[in-house]
Amino acid sequence: MSSNSSTPPPALLGEESLVAPPADSANLPTIPNVATSDAYFQGLALIKMLVKLIPSWLHSNQPVFDTLVLVWKSPARVSRLYNEQELNLVQVKESKWLVKCFLNYLRPDKTEVAEGYPPNMKRALLLYFLNLFQSKQLGHDHLVVVMQMLILPMLAHAFQNGQSWEVVDPGIIKTIVDKLLDPPEEVSAEYDEPLRIELLQLATLLLKYLQNDLVQHRKELIKFGWNHLKREDSASKQWAFVNVCHFLEAYQAPEKIILQVALVIEAKDKEATTMYTQALELLSQALEVWPNANVKFNYLEKLLNNMQPSQSKDPSTALAQGLDVMNKVLEKQPHLFIRNNINQISQILEPCFKQKMLDAGK
Repeated sequence: MSSNSSTPPPALLGEESLVAPPADSANLPTIPNVATSDAYFQGLALIKMLVKLIPSWLHSNQPVFDTLVLVWKSPARVSRLYNEQELNLVQVKESKWLVKCFLNYLRPDKTEVAEGYPPNMKRALLLYFLNLFQSKQLGHDHLVVVMQMLILPMLAHAFQNGQSWEVVDPGIIKTIVDKLLDPPEEVSAEYDEPLRIELLQLATLLLKYLQNDLVQHRKELIKFGWNHLKREDSASKQWAFVNVCHFLEAYQAPEKIILQVALVIEAKDKEATTMYTQALELLSQALEVWPNANVKFNYLEKLLNNMQPSQSKDPSTALAQGLDVMNKVLEKQPHLFIRNNINQISQILEPCFKQKMLDAGK
């Protein structure tokens, strides 16, 4: 198996029921329809080891890679997947070894990375994805992977490198908003949680980099984020915090709206805590656009009052969140903490401290 080999390893030629090779692979030998032998699995194990020890080997042996692709597409391999309980330990590792070989082959090929595509190809990929999404040809799990691995990184790279309007245009933005983020209710009702999370990240990406071009879509965007923010016990709710706060940072909103967003933020786990902090940072920046200091302090007082112990928050959480808010506002708006307001602040937080002391004495 030298690097100049033009023939697939013999051990792989024992694989049965392989799909026909592509037209441009006419030089590949025909694979006979024989029973799977130990030689096949031993050959695959050998290739996997070569790939591990000599990372560049598979990339320089295209016929071997083409044969591995044929093996992957083989109905026989799929059949074995459905009958894993009948396989021995080596045979069970077949698909895992193939995936490791594929990853090794793709890793040095930088042209396969979405960030390296020229703007016109990024645009073509985005349009193709939007058509796929609307046609429902792919399941939600596939759409999620495509968004995670290709669409979101590709758009982020384009927006960060001055390629925004070479990749998207008002028509594409309208399609994203109308068909993905704000479709008819019977369509959005079918979205599962992982897909909702990816769509929230897509909306957040647009708000972060194209806020001036989304003004006409503000109603749909806040509706999309707010609906997810009101969902109970859903993973997407945490991402909705950040999405809505990016909206509030981009566009001025009434005090009531910002207060309502702040009141639903409640950290429950590590991931939620991180998002809570990020959302709180954005909210404190939104405070800066308010011209009246008294209005700002009234907002702060309402927010801290709500963060006192309740049925949904234990005293520790209420106190921690109250102090977080004070800390953020102190960083951004120190003039709010004037002497006349010190007594009011202590009165706001006093119930939290009292409850905390009572718990400590139990």
